[in-house]
Amino acid sequence: GKVGAAAMESIARQPEAAGDIRTAMILAMALLEALTIYGLLIAFMIIGKI
Repeated sequence: GKVGAAAMESIARQPEAAGDIRTAMILAMALLEALTIYGLLIAFMIIGKI
């Protein structure tokens, strides 16, 4: 949500940097998604041990 909104605002301010901003946004969103998946995996592992 916030990553995409910030990227769209940045592209609106500097349209010539759209490619660089889009690349950075995709990388940031991928890292956030990976952290979420790892968090869920750890939570399921903890629940399974209890």
